[in-house]
Amino acid sequence: MPFYDCTRLAVYTLAILAVPSLVRAFSLPLPGFIANGVHKGEATFYDSDGRGHCSLDPSGDGIFGAMASALWSTAAVCGVCAEITHKDKTVRVPIVDECPSCSAGSIDLSRGAFRALAAESAGRIDISWKIVPCPVQGALRYRYKPDANAQYLAVQLLNYAIPVRSVECRAANGGGSWQTLQRSVDNYFIGSTPANAGSSGLDFRVTPYGGAAVEDSGIAFSPGQTVAGKQSLGSISVSTGEHGETRISLNTTGGKGVSATIGSNGINIDLDGIRTMQANAGKLSS
Repeated sequence: MPFYDCTRLAVYTLAILAVPSLVRAFSLPLPGFIANGVHKGEATFYDSDGRGHCSLDPSGDGIFGAMASALWSTAAVCGVCAEITHKDKTVRVPIVDECPSCSAGSIDLSRGAFRALAAESAGRIDISWKIVPCPVQGALRYRYKPDANAQYLAVQLLNYAIPVRSVECRAANGGGSWQTLQRSVDNYFIGSTPANAGSSGLDFRVTPYGGAAVEDSGIAFSPGQTVAGKQSLGSISVSTGEHGETRISLNTTGGKGVSATIGSNGINIDLDGIRTMQANAGKLSS
């Protein structure tokens, strides 16, 4: 089998295997903005750099949107991605702000996102949209508020593909019981800082809607800083092995995922570490 065909087969197979996992990730009871499936409303546009009620950094590509207050769910929509369709055009946007003037089902878009669907002269257009996994790579990141201290904990989660349902924390290395943090309207999770967090760090347990919880251990407590985690909530990574082989992996939650290794001898595909499939010389076996 030519290498190009091997690569294409690996990508197709990863997509086929991954879709059921992502569908299952949204199968449990969810807030209305997810559980109701496809929504219909209108899209308008506004001027912003991507900062807003979600307290996120400015957008790098100018593609984002603001969700109607009726579906805001106390900032639960922050960082969630919506796939928006108008006629035969589609754009995927992260939600970064709240739109108080929007009716339920409507989204206020950045100019760049709106132009992906229609000319600005249209002003207001009919749309349909649904929540989809965000195209993130790598692990979760934890951003602490500058005023977090030995008594007050305020942490924001970044870089997740699947909407976050809850966040718990405790002192690092299994110190004490889990504390459930409360989501605030500015997209931070608030609670009391566990003892000795400054020296030993924190353990976080993050539960997405419809997925298994992941535990991130030994995360440094650094007020005003963003700290990289070790676990992910749905990510895709591509790397090159020591023999020149290409490795592609898709991780959902709880350490589950799909990986493929593509080399001159064909493809090896591993599903959740349970089943391995091989493709070589035009043959697929398991």
